[in-house]
Amino acid sequence: MMSKVAIVYWSGTGNTEQMAQQVAEGAAQAGAEVSLFSSAEFGADQMDAFSAVAFGCPSMGSEQLEESEFAPMFENCLPELSGRTIALFGSVKMRINASLSSRSSVTVTGSLPISSGISPNFTRSCGSAS
Repeated sequence: MMSKVAIVYWSGTGNTEQMAQQVAEGAAQAGAEVSLFSSAEFGADQMDAFSAVAFGCPSMGSEQLEESEFAPMFENCLPELSGRTIALFGSVKMRINASLSSRSSVTVTGSLPISSGISPNFTRSCGSAS
C-alpha cells in the first residue's frame, strides 16, 4: 500500500520551499504519494488523510517558529501528532519544545524517508507531562 505524505512548509525567502520540494522528491522516490502545502493551505482537519506529515519552517529571531502562519497552524496540529509519523525540517535549528511547554506531553514515533539512503527513525516525547 502506498503511503500518503503531506509536506507542509512556510518560507519567507524561498530556502525552506526548496527544502520542502527536496523532501517531497525524496518521499516520492521512496514510493510515497506526496502532497505539498504551504502552511496557509494546511490544517489539523487534513491530518487523517495522510500516513505521514513533514513540517518545515525556518527559525525566526531566537529560534522561534514563524508566528503569523506557521506557528498557529502547527499549534492546531499538535493534538493530532501523538503516535503519528512526522518529520521536521528547517533552514536553521528548530526548537519546538517552546511551543509545547504549556501543553500535555506529545509522543511522536515514526520514520519518513527523506532521500535515498536516509530514513531517520525516532521516538521523541515533547512538552511537559503535567
